[in-house]
Amino acid sequence: MKRLITILFLLLPLTAVAQDSEFSNYVKKYSGQKGFTTVELSQQILATMGVGDGIESMYAVSVEDREKVADFCADTQNLVAHYKVLMSFLNDGKSVSIYSRNNTSKAITHLIIFIRSESAATLVLLYGSNIELSDVLSKQLGV
Repeated sequence: MKRLITILFLLLPLTAVAQDSEFSNYVKKYSGQKGFTTVELSQQILATMGVGDGIESMYAVSVEDREKVADFCADTQNLVAHYKVLMSFLNDGKSVSIYSRNNTSKAITHLIIFIRSESAATLVLLYGSNIELSDVLSKQLGV
């Protein structure tokens, strides 16, 4: 039993890496594809921007090619299927949804902001140890 607990304890950091790689793999799928813009920001650059509290990395994928938006939205729906919807609203023909995934202590570890219209879509993925939703809304979205 001690051995099992020790092995589980040693594997905990790997689960964080695997969850971050979920985002990374999603971004890599679209990186370099015509019509898509992808951005990855590390914790260091986020800290210099005054955004580092609890956020370890940030990824963004954007598409403005009307023909590719539907497939991108379908892939995104598959990604967010394991997340909880925190907020969703419509504004001027754009749909905005915010999703989260929490760890066992209820801290937000994954936050997804998905903005879509008929002709464009943007997905912002935040990964961290304890993301403060109020900070994200005020600093990143200006809410």
